[in-house]
Amino acid sequence: MFLHDYFHPGGLKEFDPVTGSVKRAPPGAMQDEFGCVWKQAGKWYALLSDDESLILQRGSETWRLRPENEFRLSGGVIRKRFTITRDGRVVFSLTYRLRLHAVFLAILDVAYDAMAQEADDFFVHVVSLWEGWKDQPMSAFTARRKGS
Repeated sequence: MFLHDYFHPGGLKEFDPVTGSVKRAPPGAMQDEFGCVWKQAGKWYALLSDDESLILQRGSETWRLRPENEFRLSGGVIRKRFTITRDGRVVFSLTYRLRLHAVFLAILDVAYDAMAQEADDFFVHVVSLWEGWKDQPMSAFTARRKGS
């Protein structure tokens, strides 16, 4: 499947949902599914969906953006920690540094807001989607996307 490269507008990557591998899309490829990919600390992450829910994937590991999984961010302006918990236990954790341009914008730009932060940080986007859609049926998400 061909997914949008989150940090490179207009860029596409070929994503294998079985293995989680990502490679350059061939010339002329077009996005054929909802979703995007993001590379953080040398690892690819994908945000996609099926008929049941939104899904975060790294390699072959998947986590549904549903109430049974809790997606959280903590940390400061430069270093962040993204965690996924289930039944009170951490099932995935990643500590990372924001990209340099995002750090400068967050510190210097008085107009830097939540929307800008979400555009600069994939995991802020994931948490925001989880907060907004964890209790909603996929039919509502699909209808909203088609109406946009």
